[in-house]
Order: sequence, then structure tokens, then C-alpha cells
Amino acid sequence: MPPALIHFISPDYWPLYHHLPSQVRETGDKYFALLKSDPQG
Repeated sequence: MPPALIHFISPDYWPLYHHLPSQVRETGDKYFALLKSDPQG
């Protein structure tokens, strides 16, 4: 089994994230929550 990935946010992430359309942010948030809940899935 491969080792778990470590997720981190660069300092440039949040300003760019907040400029995304809300639908894109919501979709990304949904899939990131799914990744966190089942990192092996």
C-alpha cells in the first residue's frame, strides 16, 4: 500500500481560492471533504 499523502496549502492558495466562482469552490470543497473522509478510496 502506498504511503498516505500529506495535503498542505501554499500561502498563495486562499486569495486565489476566493476569486473562483462559488460553484467551483463548492465542488472543490465537496470533493476535498470526500478525500479527507476516505483517503484510500
